[in-house]
Amino acid sequence: MQRAPAPALTGMQQAPAPSGISRALAPSGILRASGPSGISRAPAPSGTLRAPAPSGVSRASDPAGISRAPAPSGVSRAHAPAGISRASDPAGISWASALSGIQRAPAPSGISRAPAPSGSSPVPTLKELACHGRLLKSIPRDAHNSWRAVCRVPLLAYYRASRTGDSNSRCAALIELLKLPGLTLRSHRGGVRRVSRTLIARLDGVLRGVNLEERLVDPAAQVADGVDLDPDTSRVKRAVALTHCGHVGRAAKALLQAQLPVVTGRVVGQLRGLHPAASGAIPPLPTTSPTVAVDPEILQKLIKSKLCNGSAAGPSGWTGELVSALVGDADCMRGLCLLVQDILNGHLDAVSRSFLLASLLIPVGKANGGVRPVAVSECFYKLATMYALASVRHTFPSLFEPIQLGVGSPGGPERAVHVLRAGLELFGDESVVMKCDVRNAFKERKREQILATLYRNDSLRPI
Repeated sequence: MQRAPAPALTGMQQAPAPSGISRALAPSGILRASGPSGISRAPAPSGTLRAPAPSGVSRASDPAGISRAPAPSGVSRAHAPAGISRASDPAGISWASALSGIQRAPAPSGISRAPAPSGSSPVPTLKELACHGRLLKSIPRDAHNSWRAVCRVPLLAYYRASRTGDSNSRCAALIELLKLPGLTLRSHRGGVRRVSRTLIARLDGVLRGVNLEERLVDPAAQVADGVDLDPDTSRVKRAVALTHCGHVGRAAKALLQAQLPVVTGRVVGQLRGLHPAASGAIPPLPTTSPTVAVDPEILQKLIKSKLCNGSAAGPSGWTGELVSALVGDADCMRGLCLLVQDILNGHLDAVSRSFLLASLLIPVGKANGGVRPVAVSECFYKLATMYALASVRHTFPSLFEPIQLGVGSPGGPERAVHVLRAGLELFGDESVVMKCDVRNAFKERKREQILATLYRNDSLRPI
C-alpha cells in the first residue's frame, strides 16, 4: 500500500514528524484532504500517533485562518456533529476552534434568541427548539451505531463539563443534545430500508461535519411534511406503528382516541384558566437532603421497561425509543447517568432547567365541551422522575393505602372494585356508593403545601 501524494498548494507546508515518530498510513483509496493556503498542520506531540481516518471517510480541511490545536499525548480527536461546538476539556486539554465562516440559519419570523454563554453557539428559544417538523420516533437497528456516534459527542462533553463544574459548557452540551433529533431525524417518505439508508447517510454526514447549518421550521408558514390524512387514517397509521414497536395496548387506545379540538383563542383561554398562578413561595430544599448517585444498571432497566413505551416526544423530539438505542454504549450511558444525577440533585443552572422542564401542552376534548390539558414533557426529565420514584416505590403502600389504590399499589384498581362489591353485598339495599370529582384537582393544589409535606417525610428523602 502506497500513500497517495497530497495536492500541491501554494504557501502550504507539512510540518515534519517529531524524531522517532512515524506517521500512520491512510487506508487504501483514502486521500487526506490538504489544508487551505497558508495553514500549516501543527506537529503531533512526542509519543503521539495520528490515527488513520475510517474507511470511506476523508479528513476535512481546516477553514481559513484557523489552526488545529495539537492533541495531548494519548488523546485522539473525535469529530463533532453538525453545528456543535466543543467545550474546553479539563486538565489542559483544548479542542479545535469553532469553524470560521459557518453561519447559523436565521430564526423564523418573530422568534428571538436568548443570549448564549461566552464562547458557545447562540442558545435557541424553546419555541425554536420545538419547530423541527415531523421526526422519526425510533432508530432503525441498522443505524444504531451511527446514532450512538452522533450522540456520544454532546454526552461526553456534558460528562466532562459536569465533572469539572463548568456550568456554561454543561448547559451548551445539554442544548446540543436536545437539538440532535431536529437536526438529524427529519421524517421522509419511503420504506424501512430507504429510511434506514437515508438516516445513516445523514448521521455519517454529521460526523464528517458536512451539514453544518441548522434548518428550522417556521410554524407560521404551515409547511406540510407530507400528504394530509383524514383523522381515521391517521389513527390507523399510528396504531400500526405502535404495534410494530410492540406497544399493543397503546395501539388499541390510539384507534379509539377522539379527534383533538382545533386550537382557537377560546381553547387557549380555557387552557390558561386551568393553570392558575402560584399563590406562595416554594420552600427551599432541606440541607439534610441526601445526594443521589445514579446506578447505571437500574437506569438501563428503567429505559427499557418504562421510558421506551411509545409515548409522544416532548418539545425537542426525544423519545424513549431514541434513548433506548443508546443503551449498550458505555460513553453514552456515562453521560446519561450524570445528566439524570444532576437533575435529581438540583445541580443544573436556570437555562438548563428551563429547557428540561418545558412541555408541549395538548388540549383533549371533553364531553361537556371543555378541554383536558395533557402536557408532554422532555424525555430526560421523565427518566429522572422514573428513577426518583423507583428509589422510594417500596414505601408507597404504607403511605397511601387504604386512602388510594391507584399509585404504588399492585392490582389496586381490581382491589377497589372488589371492595365496593363486597360493601354493597354486605349492607344490602340500604348501601350507597358516591362518586366524587374535583374540578382541576391536581393544578388547584398548592405546590408549597405539597413540597412541605414531602420534606417532612423521612422515607421520601431520596426524591
